[in-house]
Amino acid sequence: MLALQIDQFKAPCFDQDTINPSEAEKLYQLKAYLNSHFLTTCSLTQLSRLVLLNEFKLKKGFKQLFGVTVFSYIRQLRMEYAGLLLRDCTMPVEEVSERLGYEHPQHFSIAFKKYSGVNPSHYQRSKVQY
Repeated sequence: MLALQIDQFKAPCFDQDTINPSEAEKLYQLKAYLNSHFLTTCSLTQLSRLVLLNEFKLKKGFKQLFGVTVFSYIRQLRMEYAGLLLRDCTMPVEEVSERLGYEHPQHFSIAFKKYSGVNPSHYQRSKVQY
């Protein structure tokens, strides 16, 4: 009995959390898609159909592979884009908010401040890259 238990410890342990190569390729394709379509509103169901992975594998695999959730990644891309617009353009905050798809500029301001630590108008005035 003891010998069997020792053999179990010696046996290679397979990590069930590993991503197989075909799933990893699909997740990289999704990331490339998101990089160019981050302003498009989409659901997890739509994204999972796009890359032919079920929602669970998409969520878990994306987080495991890239260290961030799908929607956190989209939010990060949008906030970086907003920062570029605010810093490099003379576009008013309201227009940036609208371009990013926010119905109310206040919601954009709250999200931007949470992301960057400063409100959009201050960020725009300072022209400093955060």
